[in-house]
Order: sequence, then structure tokens, then C-alpha cells
Amino acid sequence: MNRLTYGALFCADVFFSPLARLQLMSVLETVVSKLGRYDEGSVLAPIFNFTSQISISKVLNPTTSSQNPPANELGLAYVNFIRANLEIFHQKINDELWILGLFDYWYTQSMNIVCDWLTDRLDLSLHPYQMTCLGLIIKKTFTEFELQGVPETCLKSRTYQTVYARMQMEEANVHLKMEGGAGERMFPARDDDQ
Repeated sequence: MNRLTYGALFCADVFFSPLARLQLMSVLETVVSKLGRYDEGSVLAPIFNFTSQISISKVLNPTTSSQNPPANELGLAYVNFIRANLEIFHQKINDELWILGLFDYWYTQSMNIVCDWLTDRLDLSLHPYQMTCLGLIIKKTFTEFELQGVPETCLKSRTYQTVYARMQMEEANVHLKMEGGAGERMFPARDDDQ
């Protein structure tokens, strides 16, 4: 048995252990818990709101120049985590069916975490920082896993549709509050079944 195959088998056994699954999902759970600091009515919200006054143009069109740091660093960090780990899995594991099962699991659990987090905040409006970070996470997660071959039935699940609809509502709310509804949308209305 060559070294790469052994590594893949070892990695496959480790990943499907409950502890390894929790570790992979804990990264997104940490990100959304950090975003929870911006919730309306939280004790720390005024401090975070004061330190992250974001204009709607920066929320919808974040820049990455050194003079204007991105308005969604938590979202960017999570997207970079996804990309790096997708690459690592492809380099270390040769079994395409196993990788596809892993990616299906990872995407589904990610959307479940985001949906649960949004459901816990049904009576709260999202802060612009929460919206821009979640928007980036949702869009890039969908795109990255779509590129990896996750089936469309999994990608456009009921959970994803629920998350997408909530983000459309939140984006409209932010537009109305900050600029009277003008500007480009991160989550446009879709004619298809998304």
C-alpha cells in the first residue's frame, strides 16, 4: 500500500469520526458566534457598532486595497479556510467518491449552521457587517462547492433556499435604511428555483 493511499485511508477514517466532523464545523460556528456580537440588544453591540460603521457601498462593494481594508474580514477568512481545505483534500485523497461525500456533508452542514443562526434571529434585523460577512460566506460557499461537483439537488436544498430568501430580505432592509433602496444587490431576485 503506497503512502498516499494509506494517508487517504487514515484521513477518511479520521474525518468520519464524530470529533473530526465537529472540528470542521466548529470553524463556521466560531465565525457566526463572532457575528452574533453585532446583534441588536446585545451588551457589546454598541461598541462593535461604533467601531465598524460601514457605508452601504462598502458593504455591497467591498474593496481589498491597503487604504480601504475589506468590510467583511470574518467572511473572507472563512472563505479562505474553505478554499485552502478543499485544495488540501484534493491533494491528499485520491478517492473522488469519498471526496464528493465529504464535500456534500460539509456544504449541507454549513448551510444548516447558517440557517439555524438566522432562525435564532428572526425577530432581529442583521447589522450591515453581519449581512456582508454572511452574504460572502453563503455566495462563495455555494460557488466553491458547485465547482467541486456537489450535486445541484444538494446545493439548492430547502435550507439554502431559506437562507437565500432571508438574505434577500435583510439586504432590502439595509438598502432601505441606509440609501433609500438604491444600489446593486448581493442577493438579486431569481427567476429560477433558487
